[in-house]
Amino acid sequence: MQLLAVLNTEGRTVVVVTHNPQVAAAVGRIVVLRDGRIIEKGEPSMLSVQ
Repeated sequence: MQLLAVLNTEGRTVVVVTHNPQVAAAVGRIVVLRDGRIIEKGEPSMLSVQ
């Protein structure tokens, strides 16, 4: 995860696909998909989907 943070501080967009809530909580923005559709998006602390 540290490498991803370094790349992000260099102005790069990093896309992480995970089912792990701990990894998801470490990012700045989350997009939640269900059946191929966006059902929620935002900062980890603001999302209701668990």
